[in-house]
Amino acid sequence: MPCESGSEGEGGAGPTTESVSGRQDPDTELLVVPDPVVLSKRYPLHYSVFQGDIKRVSALLRTCDVTEQDVHGNTALHLAVMLGKKECVHLLLAHGAPVRVKNAAGWNPLAEAISYGDRQTITSLLRKFKQQSRETLEEKRPELLQALKELGDFYLELKWDFHSWVPLVSRILPSDTCRIYKSGVCIRSVVTSHAIGCKTT
Repeated sequence: MPCESGSEGEGGAGPTTESVSGRQDPDTELLVVPDPVVLSKRYPLHYSVFQGDIKRVSALLRTCDVTEQDVHGNTALHLAVMLGKKECVHLLLAHGAPVRVKNAAGWNPLAEAISYGDRQTITSLLRKFKQQSRETLEEKRPELLQALKELGDFYLELKWDFHSWVPLVSRILPSDTCRIYKSGVCIRSVVTSHAIGCKTT
């Protein structure tokens, strides 16, 4: 839910929109923010990031939804990355700002950071991305296990051979077999390469 800003914000009329993206691409027009006054009222957390007011951001994180997206699909973390507000980035990440959420242009904060080439920010976002991915997987584990139980046991065998029109080459090309066993909630796969005589499980 939107949070209460507690202030009307600053700034005069100003331009209607202001670009915050340095990329030159057809989607640049999607990466703009509204007039500062409008932004401060509707999205106070976004506005505080836009202003680089780290103290205000810290205070708003107690009541604001860090996952909230503006009219362009940008979260506060998107803006912090695009504007190069590193302190805001670290603070938002510490409060669980989502790294996988995409904006209207189809970019998540990690993709934005990569496009700008800031290694420190990329590293921080990548570390958080992995953590959030693990947490999401753990949350879905009960559903996955239940789905495996309902699927039923099975055995599946896949074979493929490689051939060549070049004489004698077919003899050294691999001929592989993949066997998949499913029992209860356990899945085991065995891959055998006849060309090199190896087996992996």
